Amino acid sequence: MFLFALGGFFYKQLSESKDQGSLGRGFTGYLSGDPIQNEYGAIHIGTSFSYRVVGDQRDIFFRYRPESGITDVRFVNTGTILGTESLTRWGVDVAGIFGPWSIQGEYMGTKVGRKDDFEDVGFHGWYAFVSWFPTGEARNYLENGVFGGIKPIHKYGAVELAVRYSSIDLTDRDIRGGSEQNITVGVNWYIHQQLRVMFNYIHVDTDAFANDDGSVEGTDSPNILQMRFQANF
Repeated sequence: MFLFALGGFFYKQLSESKDQGSLGRGFTGYLSGDPIQNEYGAIHIGTSFSYRVVGDQRDIFFRYRPESGITDVRFVNTGTILGTESLTRWGVDVAGIFGPWSIQGEYMGTKVGRKDDFEDVGFHGWYAFVSWFPTGEARNYLENGVFGGIKPIHKYGAVELAVRYSSIDLTDRDIRGGSEQNITVGVNWYIHQQLRVMFNYIHVDTDAFANDDGSVEGTDSPNILQMRFQANF
């Protein structure tokens, strides 16, 4: 069994932005292992934990796009969370490779500690992913807990079929950031080890509070079709 650990301590705030990703003092850690790894496949298990003290900048927000990086709309958006003192995050991720089949999933939870008369709030999100190579290839699991590239075994390349379901909920107590679910169906064509064409269809389902902090109506159910060509050098 191989173990991989990563951690960091942070002392100062990195910027003056309200974006929760830029805040400091605290620590972050990640630990993963592969209890099974052989010529038939691999099993991966990981866990993460992060704690940060917000300091003088006490007002932050959380917002996320649907599973498409080409849109500026973020249906789930908490708006400014007043009185924030600390952020605590934890997560668990698992993955398995079984020949041409693979599964993967992750859960993340966040607790926002608040001062004075503001109640603490908590948010969470998760996803599950299934992939299959009808052309016979297998995903490449590396010992540091990540997946490597695909090497086609046929002259015409490799084909991957995948489906993913994800959910996020940014509503708790006085914070009405909304909830969102995404279903993604994808087809990937690996022309070469360094060339890939990706096709994704995404269906998004939101509740009434998922209004991008008042920028859209809420209860939207858009459909997204996108394509990507990728070349690695």
